[in-house]
Amino acid sequence: MRKAGIDVGSSLTKVAFKDENGEWVLLSTADYSLELIIQELKNHQGITELNVCGINKLPEEFRNFKINRPRGKLIDNEIKFHARGARELLKIGGQTAKDFLLVSLGTGTSYTFVNGKSATRF
Repeated sequence: MRKAGIDVGSSLTKVAFKDENGEWVLLSTADYSLELIIQELKNHQGITELNVCGINKLPEEFRNFKINRPRGKLIDNEIKFHARGARELLKIGGQTAKDFLLVSLGTGTSYTFVNGKSATRF
């Protein structure tokens, strides 16, 4: 069983997963159609689950996968996932930071102060 992460935003849908070689695959509706992204997920055998975040409703086309979506307020969950993702990217780049400002640019712009294990959106 393999999982992919999906962020359903206001303007774009983004998907991330590791391929058979352990390399990250990042797909976005900025570059690919939703149909092409779904086909790519199906081509990578073993992806059966999607971990979902984001503030919009998951498109019906993804309903063939098992959907995992955390309970709670959508925006609060998105902020937590952004902070965890930023920490992971820093780690991959050989960096660490306990406290940092995370700026998310999308349809809107949000600022999140990450302090230890907490994240506060401004």
